[in-house]
Amino acid sequence: MTIERTNTELWYSGLGNLIHRDLFLERGGKFWIQQTSIWTLMTSGIAMLLLMLPEEIISQAGPRFEIAYAMFFFTTSFIVSLFLPVILQGAIIDEAERGVTSWILSKPVSRSAYIMGKLLASSLIFVLITALLQGFLSFILFTTLGGPFDTIAFISAIGLVIILILYFTSLVIMLGTLTDNRSVVMATALAITLGTQIMANFVPQILFVVPLQLPVIGASIALGAPALGIEIMFLSTILQIGIFVMIALWSFGKKEI
Repeated sequence: MTIERTNTELWYSGLGNLIHRDLFLERGGKFWIQQTSIWTLMTSGIAMLLLMLPEEIISQAGPRFEIAYAMFFFTTSFIVSLFLPVILQGAIIDEAERGVTSWILSKPVSRSAYIMGKLLASSLIFVLITALLQGFLSFILFTTLGGPFDTIAFISAIGLVIILILYFTSLVIMLGTLTDNRSVVMATALAITLGTQIMANFVPQILFVVPLQLPVIGASIALGAPALGIEIMFLSTILQIGIFVMIALWSFGKKEI
């Protein structure tokens, strides 16, 4: 059944309830525990392992602290670009297939609020688990097991992780409004990630378009390495996020539910 738009709701009608629903009602405690455990093991856990290794084992690769610091941001960026499309591929499509979307939109809820609710709730989940929690844990690790480092630069690099999360969340949400096939959503997002990794070996400038290494570059700056063009990469990423959101709102506004 198609729910006709009445254009009488405010764009944010029902937004708060939708965010609460996605954060707590659709995702129980098991989800939060699983995701927290996985991300901690694969990001802060790897950093802790490197920091606890004897210096002589990794001395040929460089100072242990710098390796652990750089690896934390590299693994976080890489996992965000791979895992978020897998986890969020059905965020829009699954509810439409089950008829949940039609039921929600039969209430005083605007289509814009539905998309923004999905975007904000999904982003908030991974900002909390991936950026803020892992940032806090790794900060404790680097402070106790590493050595003195630039706290402001570290916080700035965590901020770039948040930007990367917003990039892939908005990309996947947009793709979910453009197709009814979740496999297409995941395949497209992963093709962008893996294709960029391959093409960057031949055309490094592509990283200004797909910001896979944005947090890594931020971490490199904190370690004293030059990183020309990070401003362009940052602005390009923000612009693309805005475009993804606008396309998602436009596409879902015209979609038959």
